[in-house]
Amino acid sequence: LFAVINPSAPYWAFGFPATITSVFGADFVFASGTIFVARVSHHHEQSLAGCLFQTLTQVGTSFGLAITTIVHNSVLRRKTLEMTGMTLEQVGGDLSAPREAQLNAYRAAHWTEFGFAAFAALLALVFLRGVGVIGDKTQVAPKSSSEDPDEESS
Repeated sequence: LFAVINPSAPYWAFGFPATITSVFGADFVFASGTIFVARVSHHHEQSLAGCLFQTLTQVGTSFGLAITTIVHNSVLRRKTLEMTGMTLEQVGGDLSAPREAQLNAYRAAHWTEFGFAAFAALLALVFLRGVGVIGDKTQVAPKSSSEDPDEESS
């Protein structure tokens, strides 16, 4: 919603729903991810698996923030040069850039975030297919050797 925001619209039209959905999404993904990691690891490996999940979450967040900042700054510099004919430093910095250039830079950064989210959803659909219900108490018993179809046919 922040990528397509209308600056003249009220806060309740774009800002509030975007903020609420982003927080709920992060909370659900982090909680279910932690449960999934604990579920798929052995009992004696759960602390290490949780540590790796937390570390990769923090590293991913840092890289995402760095990449979106690079996108924002490059779009802001380019748009300021196109609109004013001066570099960003000549205009007086980020806050002195034309408002339209700032809006374009924020939109580009948010579209980048959307791209990351869409890519993550695609990866989840491909690699987490068939995981089942996370936290389900029922366990599927492994097949015993007597149930092997190859043995019955021989």
